[in-house]
Amino acid sequence: MELTALLLSTDAAAHALLQRVLGNVGIRTEVCAAPAAGLRLLKSKKFEGIIVDCDDIDCGGDLLSILRGEGFARNSIVFAIVNGTTSMSDAFGMGANFVLEKPLSSERASRCFKAACGLMVGERRRYYR
Repeated sequence: MELTALLLSTDAAAHALLQRVLGNVGIRTEVCAAPAAGLRLLKSKKFEGIIVDCDDIDCGGDLLSILRGEGFARNSIVFAIVNGTTSMSDAFGMGANFVLEKPLSSERASRCFKAACGLMVGERRRYYR
């Protein structure tokens, strides 16, 4: 049973680091750079985790709020990546379950995704019942 996560970001360094870290934890990652395309993908597939780079994609903060209101992603575990424009408390207020700050490090990202893995497994089991 493979977990899947959608990464919405335009940052190539973040793509590389997160795909490596998520792969080590056993989470398959799909990357999308455009919010509209990401929403279409979320409506067509089930993702246990959604990672939104709030400050590097257009309307990233708004996208977090939209995800929490939509049925297709309401129960997914949402990760926010912030880079100074959006604060950690703002990201939590918009619906993020976990927040990572840039510059990203392998150690912090690993700890975050290991902690979230159990929640993601629970979401997968709940979804397939």
